[in-house]
Amino acid sequence: MAYLTSAQFATAYGESELSELTGDEASVFDAAETGAASLIDGYLAARYALPLATAPALVLGWAGDITRYRLWEDRAPEEVRSRYEDALAQLKELALGRIALPPDAGGVQPGGQIAFGGYSAERVFTADTLGDF
Repeated sequence: MAYLTSAQFATAYGESELSELTGDEASVFDAAETGAASLIDGYLAARYALPLATAPALVLGWAGDITRYRLWEDRAPEEVRSRYEDALAQLKELALGRIALPPDAGGVQPGGQIAFGGYSAERVFTADTLGDF
């Protein structure tokens, strides 16, 4: 699932940065965004059913920071690298259940309540059955 369009990227980081990083080739942006979305989905799948009904701003921010880092490749400035590492750290926290998506995201947490219809045989050793010992 794509989380970020090139127009959203341009709004967040500037049209000139998008043009510089992609050379105005949509396929370059699409490849970076697809990689970012796959990475995000890998972490989300640990706690939520995919695809999400709506992508909250938190997920869009991660998608932007990860896509931006992937577009910069080896030339990423410190600020871009730092935001990428922060996004990964937050995704790890999400996968561990330490943070959660807002309820309006529509993803279902698989770790909810578990119904158990337990089975137990009738008790064999009681005070009465052990009375002769």
